[in-house]
Amino acid sequence: MLTLHHLERSRGERVIWLLEELEVPYEIVLYRRDPQGSSLQKLREIHPVGKSPTLCDGDVMLVESGAILEYLLQRYGKGRLVPPVDSADFPRYLQWMHFTEGSLMAHISLDFAIAHAGAAESPIAAMFRGSTKRCLAFMNSELEKHSYLAGDEFTAADIMAMFAADTLANHVMAHSLADYPAIQRYRERIITRPTYMRAMAKANPA
Repeated sequence: MLTLHHLERSRGERVIWLLEELEVPYEIVLYRRDPQGSSLQKLREIHPVGKSPTLCDGDVMLVESGAILEYLLQRYGKGRLVPPVDSADFPRYLQWMHFTEGSLMAHISLDFAIAHAGAAESPIAAMFRGSTKRCLAFMNSELEKHSYLAGDEFTAADIMAMFAADTLANHVMAHSLADYPAIQRYRERIITRPTYMRAMAKANPA
């Protein structure tokens, strides 16, 4: 059986959600966040970088949520949640599978770190805020054209993207989803998805 080592309120949410969508049996080893960082130390005992998520599938051990999603889709997906390679949606799917983490979440994370370091008014902070706004404006414009990021069908690219939308919705930041109505509507629609609700309940139990 697949085993997912997952730190609450982390990108492991994506993996749990995909597994719920694919209806693949799995178990979660849950790590709670704590001020002393003992959970991160326990994760380092599983994998040298101590990352969440870490997926174990027999002799296979993987970190990095995007790589884990692609692995699961290739090995267990049976073509689900991925547009056909020869479709017009496939290039957009590839773009959003990588853009939301490589560009959008990278900037959101830097914005968050800079603000919490007390440097929110610095020139470097302003530069990163501008980059984040451009990423969000791009995402918003795409969602004005299509129901989902790759087109009019829900795909794994939306699973990758929702962590960014949830981060903006759940944390006080320089950016607000209210400024990006298409993203806000997209998130409001997706959070009612039964698989999403099941995944979040398992990922972050009370």
